[in-house]
Amino acid sequence: MSKPTTINAKKTAILIMCFSLIGLISGCDNAEQSTTQDIDKHLKRGQHYLSQGQFNAATIEARNIIQKAPDNSEGKLLLANIYLDLGKSKSAINLLSGITQPTADALFALSEAYQMKGKHLSNKELLTQNAQLLENTNKTTYLLALAQNNFFLKNNDAAQAALEQLLSEKPEIPDAKLWLARIAAKELDFDKSEQLINEVLSSDDSNIDALVLLASLRAAENDLAGAEEMLTEALAVLPSSDIITPKRARILSALADILTTQGRSAEALIYTRLLADAQPKRAELQAKFEE
Repeated sequence: MSKPTTINAKKTAILIMCFSLIGLISGCDNAEQSTTQDIDKHLKRGQHYLSQGQFNAATIEARNIIQKAPDNSEGKLLLANIYLDLGKSKSAINLLSGITQPTADALFALSEAYQMKGKHLSNKELLTQNAQLLENTNKTTYLLALAQNNFFLKNNDAAQAALEQLLSEKPEIPDAKLWLARIAAKELDFDKSEQLINEVLSSDDSNIDALVLLASLRAAENDLAGAEEMLTEALAVLPSSDIITPKRARILSALADILTTQGRSAEALIYTRLLADAQPKRAELQAKFEE
């Protein structure tokens, strides 16, 4: 009479073991789903903070993603974009180069980092080796990247060809016109350069790159008052941020130089003080990057 009892006990033990295993598997699935949801939340918050110029908060969100999922490429891309906005191209290159299967977005960011660092041959190799993927993913960004790379490699004809191809397909791309303006200025055709810049400003009078480029033309023509006006306008429409960006620093520095040249040292001192006061915050954020 003891055998059925023993058999039933064994069946019960097996059932308990099976249910335990099912519970463990289900628990793992739930944990993975929870981690994925957490990463999505960190990513959305990080991208929002970055768009608002809140670099400290964006950095925290990016690092949370990387800590929870070290192989997650989106977290690395978010942090790399923060690096790029702050002019830290070497850090961006180191981070993006470690992605084993980079997306097109990661490759575009790496191309930008190479350009910022002055590694134009490395950038050319990247754009050549990944041409099909990049062009199929975002032809506009690819042609702009190709044009910029050729510009810095002093191949103006190839740069111009890429930009004209882009404008023939999308006539209202402001960046394409501004790079054509840079080529014209490089060739000392200031009239053509200014014409292209004004075309951009007629559609968007707060285009910061156009205002800064026009200021450069004014300065080259020794129109310091005109250069000051353009830089002041650019500074006024530049988005705010919790730390001074390289773009803001360049505008402040250029304004200080122009005012000093005009003999207005007291006014120039205002801008140089702004640059000096920003250094502690930059150092603090740099320390966070190096943690």
